[in-house]
Amino acid sequence: MAINLLLALAIGLVTIISPQTDHKRPLAGISSMHVLVEALNSEAKEDGLSESQLQTDAELKLRSAGTKLDPASIPHVYIQVTYIQARGQQAAPIGYVAFCRVSFHQGAKLDSTGIEMPVETWNDGGIDTGPRSTANDNLRKKVGGSVDMFINNYLAANPKR
Repeated sequence: MAINLLLALAIGLVTIISPQTDHKRPLAGISSMHVLVEALNSEAKEDGLSESQLQTDAELKLRSAGTKLDPASIPHVYIQVTYIQARGQQAAPIGYVAFCRVSFHQGAKLDSTGIEMPVETWNDGGIDTGPRSTANDNLRKKVGGSVDMFINNYLAANPKR
């Protein structure tokens, strides 16, 4: 369990350490986007999480904020939940450690080749722990908080005229 916790902390530090001084500017001019949720592992699903619920939650928040969702658009909100069940002395799962990350990706053209590829231009994330019985609600709230932060930055970069 100690190794699992250290792994989760190390993953979290990568996001905390990555420099991003201006969360709003890279979001300016984006007119539509879609939501992608990374596949969850079997432990996360066993404890009640689902990709479709995370996607629906994010899409509802984005639509409520007036964001145009288009599944064919290149810009996208990417949701990642890395989930590990914490086990007790009898090897039975007693809790969880999870790293939640919400990022935004958009197309960028490489100067050297002119090839366009998706590039991450915004992110937020963190670590959550708790008993298995609270995993679904807690992680949906954690991801939802990051989506709210994205929406705030997106709306600040794209004010209504």
